[in-house]
Amino acid sequence: MFKKVLVVEDRQEHLTFLKEALKKASPEMEVSSVKSIQEARGVLSEDIELYILDLELPDGAGVELIPAIRGLNSESKVMIYTVFDEDETFFKAMRMGIDGYVLKTETQQGLSDAVHDVWRGMAALSPALARKLMNHHARELDEVPKLSDKETAVLKLIAQGHTMKSAAEQLNRSVDTVKFHVKEIYRKTSAQNRTELLKLAREMGIS
Repeated sequence: MFKKVLVVEDRQEHLTFLKEALKKASPEMEVSSVKSIQEARGVLSEDIELYILDLELPDGAGVELIPAIRGLNSESKVMIYTVFDEDETFFKAMRMGIDGYVLKTETQQGLSDAVHDVWRGMAALSPALARKLMNHHARELDEVPKLSDKETAVLKLIAQGHTMKSAAEQLNRSVDTVKFHVKEIYRKTSAQNRTELLKLAREMGIS
């Protein structure tokens, strides 16, 4: 379990609640706390294994500390503890590579479990946020362009570095046929160039 934890939280009632949850997770855990981003910057350390950040602090949002945290120790874990569950706020934090996002409506046991999950290398999310993430991924899957088997085969060869001519040879088709399939791929995906096609292939898992 984590040995050193820093909590960045300015509300005493939330801090008390959180410290009790951390004690439940591990009585031996050394928990320090500060109430602002400025204070936090003065105590960041490569020895701190877990940071728990509030998003709304007197001098900014807790996520502003993430680059400095990663710069000190890329292995340190970061968990957000907040009242905000809006999509923009949540997905922005997720894109910054956090390890957990827990709402302040969570129970002490739920918080304790989340800390254990982060320590085991799992993503710790409040149930409502886990559903939000699943729905987001489901929408992304629905948006993946539907290519035919032949178009998929052509895209895979292009992603592997084949020219139109060599792709045609691999598929035992004419160059004109391959060009037609490529044209259809561009039309269906709205890709503008070969670089975007390669990115698409990676996202579809066919490169």
